Amino acid sequence: MVSYRLRMFGLAFLLFHAPGLAAAQELETGPPPGSLGGTYIMFDFSAGSPNDPQAPGVYEADLGMEFGTRLGVGYAFNSLRAEVQIGYESFTLNNLNPLPDSPLTETDSSGDLSGMVMMANLFYDIGATGGPRPFLGAGIGFANLEADYHGLVCFILCSEGAQIVNGSDTVTAWQAMAGLSTPLRGGHGEWFIGYRYFGTEDINLNVVGYGPVSQEGVKSHSVMLGWRIKFMSY
Repeated sequence: MVSYRLRMFGLAFLLFHAPGLAAAQELETGPPPGSLGGTYIMFDFSAGSPNDPQAPGVYEADLGMEFGTRLGVGYAFNSLRAEVQIGYESFTLNNLNPLPDSPLTETDSSGDLSGMVMMANLFYDIGATGGPRPFLGAGIGFANLEADYHGLVCFILCSEGAQIVNGSDTVTAWQAMAGLSTPLRGGHGEWFIGYRYFGTEDINLNVVGYGPVSQEGVKSHSVMLGWRIKFMSY
């Protein structure tokens, strides 16, 4: 009888303390492989090269660089991830080149095409969790882009001159991404690096003193770097 009571007491002790022992072991060894699923927040930025869109018969916008940053929330279902993000895109203008028979005259110019972007994305992570994993992704959404193309007045130094093209438009936007994710120390997220393609529909703008024009959609090829931080797990 005493032996039976001792065995029952030992079993009750183990059952009572097992959750605490398991939690302590997880703190010592880190999260188990495959525990990177769940809700996360993300932040990334990109830099790259855009196309040179035309407003047919009027001008070609010689764009210089793409710079972007994004903040989002997502949920990981093992290999699949769904994500919504809001960001800001800026495309710098190197020069505004008049096309043949254009109402514009050749002039030094500068400025940018920029605005807010909202996207819904779907990603597929390739391979087992716990180490570096390639990923593929695609997204669709909207971009509200505003043009500020203006002349330059240069005498020793250059200053902003009269505005040549202005206006804003909200258009459909899309993106495609591919890269590599690597877990952060402690298993509470990942950092990633990769390639990003971004494109939009044609953008309706206005040439000062001339009227409305339709500029070809902007397209860019960029390198992106970012982080995903988990704040809720399965």
